[in-house]
Amino acid sequence: MLLDLSTSRDWFDYIRDIITMIGYLATVGAFLYLFRRDNDKQKQIDSLSRLAFFEEEKLRLSLLPDLYWNGGMSSPGTGEITFDLLNRGENARLIDFSTTSEDVVLHSKSLPYVLEKDGERLVFMRSKGKHTNDCVFDVTIKFEDKSKNLYEIHVTGKGSEVKFGEAILLEHFYSRT
Repeated sequence: MLLDLSTSRDWFDYIRDIITMIGYLATVGAFLYLFRRDNDKQKQIDSLSRLAFFEEEKLRLSLLPDLYWNGGMSSPGTGEITFDLLNRGENARLIDFSTTSEDVVLHSKSLPYVLEKDGERLVFMRSKGKHTNDCVFDVTIKFEDKSKNLYEIHVTGKGSEVKFGEAILLEHFYSRT
């Protein structure tokens, strides 16, 4: 019995269908391969980004000033309250001293000022009328490190009693450029 080629599919149609299916499978396989390769590259990029972040933090911390206080003093006769600001870290560029206290006013600021490593600087306040031992203050010190990262630290106290807060990173230099 002979096949009538005019009414049935010929072998060329079958081969074309098989090749088309192989092409579809190859396309799906290529997409899966590319997706996996892109996923692996994204993991590498994420890993390198984390490494860069840690290296940047390491650099920032190596340049960080370490401000602390070495006591305070109040002079009721002159109405002066002072505290000694020291730096055991890298150089700090003091930018601003400010206070929200109603008991004292800051004076003799002389800013900006570079507080070198192992250097010290006095911060001067004057009473607005209260006895110096009763004056409550909150002083904010803004400063930059060598890389121009901006920090602030809060110093609170009453009279010659001083409490020093932790330095807070306000603005990373790279985010300002």
